[in-house]
Amino acid sequence: MTILAPLALLGLISLPVIYALYMREDAPDQMRVPTVRFWTEAASERGRRFKATRPPLTWLMIAQMLIALVLVAALARPLVNVGFLGPVGGAKQLYVLINGGTSMSATDIAPARFAVAKDRATTLIRGLAPDETATVLVLGSEVRMLGAGDGTDQLALVTKLRDLPLPGGHANVQDALSVLRPLLSPQQRNEIVVITDGNLLGADTLDPSDKLPATIRVEYVMDGKGNTANVAITQAITRASQRGTGDEEFFARIANYADAPADVTLRPSFNDVPATEQKLNIGAGQTVDVTFEMPRGTTKARLEAVTAQPDAFPADNVAEVVARGARGTKAVLITSRPGADTPLVRALNAASNVRLEVHDAAEKPDLGTLGGNFLVLDGVTPDLTNLPPRTPVLIVNPQTGGSLLNVTAVSNTADAARLTDAGTRDSLLQDVDFAGVQFSRLPVIAPPAWARPLVETPQGPLLLTGEQDGRRIVVFAPQLTPDATNFTARVAFPVLIANIVDYLVPPALPSSVAPGTTVPIAPAEGADAIIVTRPDGKTRTFPVGPEHTPVPFAATDLPGTYHVVYASGGKELTSDAFTVNVGDALESDLRVRRTFDFSPIAGGTSATAIAGDTTRRGVGIAPWLLGGVLLLLAAEWLVISRRRNSR
Repeated sequence: MTILAPLALLGLISLPVIYALYMREDAPDQMRVPTVRFWTEAASERGRRFKATRPPLTWLMIAQMLIALVLVAALARPLVNVGFLGPVGGAKQLYVLINGGTSMSATDIAPARFAVAKDRATTLIRGLAPDETATVLVLGSEVRMLGAGDGTDQLALVTKLRDLPLPGGHANVQDALSVLRPLLSPQQRNEIVVITDGNLLGADTLDPSDKLPATIRVEYVMDGKGNTANVAITQAITRASQRGTGDEEFFARIANYADAPADVTLRPSFNDVPATEQKLNIGAGQTVDVTFEMPRGTTKARLEAVTAQPDAFPADNVAEVVARGARGTKAVLITSRPGADTPLVRALNAASNVRLEVHDAAEKPDLGTLGGNFLVLDGVTPDLTNLPPRTPVLIVNPQTGGSLLNVTAVSNTADAARLTDAGTRDSLLQDVDFAGVQFSRLPVIAPPAWARPLVETPQGPLLLTGEQDGRRIVVFAPQLTPDATNFTARVAFPVLIANIVDYLVPPALPSSVAPGTTVPIAPAEGADAIIVTRPDGKTRTFPVGPEHTPVPFAATDLPGTYHVVYASGGKELTSDAFTVNVGDALESDLRVRRTFDFSPIAGGTSATAIAGDTTRRGVGIAPWLLGGVLLLLAAEWLVISRRRNSR
């Protein structure tokens, strides 16, 4: 026999207490009085004394002591492994994988998909035997694990699960399997249950050679009856205006995940000031891209998509973005043409909130005293002597000399540029098109070991990026004059420069993230505390450690703007912000998803092979004992009732 709750045995103290109560016998003092009519003292406790006597053995005392004994035994939760009371099969270890992605907050099934999934997981946990265990993994931007030991912990697990908010983000089953593998013991009867709406990543890359010692089944929260039609803002960003005006624009992508067209009214606002509305009709399953010119000085852009049709996921109809112009960046340009209004100067000035400082290369300025967030070298030898460590650099049209780059020649002509494999995946080339672009007088660079080409021509690399000694470096080889290239006249040129600025000086905080994403907040210089205010107004303060390591902020479950204040001595030094947006091309598509088959990785050591395992500790008899307590109480009540009726 095994006792799951041995502390409950302290209740055995009730047995001598009951016995002691039956030993109590009162014997009144004898007093001669003429009458007790007017004397209340005769009936008071003052005239009584108590003495301890050995109580008679009565059925009532035996019943009460037996009730106490059985009740204590039930609270101790014993497991019995004797004869017909022995358990059948090996002890089951239940692992419940719940999809906690953003799509699980949809309300097409009441009250929400995630709530239905948690209810199903609760049912599975409550169906376990007392000596079986459950572990719950909730998948989202991160894997959150809730575990339970024996049956005594299962109630606590259910409570934790009930109070758990939706993590959000993308749910990837591969993340969960990497956590599960060390937990699965071949000596146990492992069962994995995946509860999902069908929107699950990683199921297509299962490795049949890496089997799990468990059975795996999938349960879907979708019943096929709910309305999954949804209009969503799946992308929202601010970027340099592609009209070449030097301003910023607000770009948004709106999708109609439905089988019928949708009428949508777009309501933009900038710094909480409403702008002109737009009306759209989006075809079934189609997306529409829209742009809004933002007023100068905008620090926050917001867009709301209002639909006349029923919407199963209203949360993704709103998107907010912190404008890049809210942050200031100082760029130091050293050029051989300091007074010229070159395309590079215009592009740098057009980049969001960049303050440009120009120096003449002929004066050979000391790089150690110039300051700035990043350095730009145009048409000079790339010599970084005295440049402070980790200061990022953009090198344009490098000249021969120096140890950083090996410029071997200058090609008077260059064939068509093409993106390398690395370039097709790099954010520097987002919205940048080199089709039809021509270059001449192209410096031929032997790619250094620290750099990788993103764009190249047969004559040599055109765009390289990499890091050296912890410093980010971008090399753009061509001469940027109208007589040397037509690229500077393209819209793609200022977009590329803006992308390079974002790469060299990444914002302290991301403009927008998905729900559940952990945001690392790097302390500002001189700050001793970081204060984060969530969209619901709740504030959290994080002290800055002596090493100034970034603070991981994980409470990003609510959509909206999160304000960050960097403080010192209780006073604000500077502030910043980031937003959490629900809309996503994957999570916002609520239509019926594909089914999953995990059988290729199930059964490394199958549950059937260990079904006869006798290592289980026993079967819980606590419910039977509690039933016995009720029967004894009923019997006691009948005995007392008959005695009263017989008088």
